[in-house]
Amino acid sequence: IAAPGTRIEDLPRRFASYRPENFDRTFRGEVTVAEALQHSLNVPAVLALDRIGPRRFAASLTAAGVDARMPAAADAKASLAIALGGIGLTARDLAMLYTGLARGGDMAPLIWSDDAEAALPPYRLLTSESTSRLTSIMRQAPAPAGRSPAFLSRRAPQIAFKTGTSYGYRDAWAAGYTEDYTVVIWAGNPNGTPRPGITGREGALPLLFDVFDRLQAFPPAAPGVVPEIDLISCTAPRRR
Repeated sequence: IAAPGTRIEDLPRRFASYRPENFDRTFRGEVTVAEALQHSLNVPAVLALDRIGPRRFAASLTAAGVDARMPAAADAKASLAIALGGIGLTARDLAMLYTGLARGGDMAPLIWSDDAEAALPPYRLLTSESTSRLTSIMRQAPAPAGRSPAFLSRRAPQIAFKTGTSYGYRDAWAAGYTEDYTVVIWAGNPNGTPRPGITGREGALPLLFDVFDRLQAFPPAAPGVVPEIDLISCTAPRRR
């Protein structure tokens, strides 16, 4: 359907009664698929899902082991809105999916203890070629304020990452992975009340990069070994 350099339109578009907009209510015109993903452009995401089919996509997530939750309405079905967050995922789901991207497209349940065994074999959600392209795109996404691009430093972790902000500013997310680790950050109020103006990029992404900085000092000794690190000193996002 598309490659990173494929041109796609970021313009006002209506899908039956559904008319998605970008977060900042502006449109960029013709962009590449890579640019659309790096800058979280909504209309291109919906266009891509329209080609794939929302029900097919939702079924693929279920087959991969994701406990995707549709809205509570009795007639709720997979629709194009799931491209923009119209489906419920947990931090565990995101961690499993992003780890699967780091593993070349093989999705496997998370293992929570040393003596536990995987309940299910890995599920091939994407090809290794597709995941390689996605990783390259997300590694080149705009870094948080005050951070230089990773390619300018030999020691900086090569992080493939994505951010998200739920409806009404209730959840700010950042998820990313390197060759060694996957990290998922959620920022928000425990009672679910909004934090107006706080996006995933502002409220979660700086912490994601801080965690990866600290993990760099603890290379994994063996697969599955995660060190305990002190996060108290991590930079807290400040509201301006």
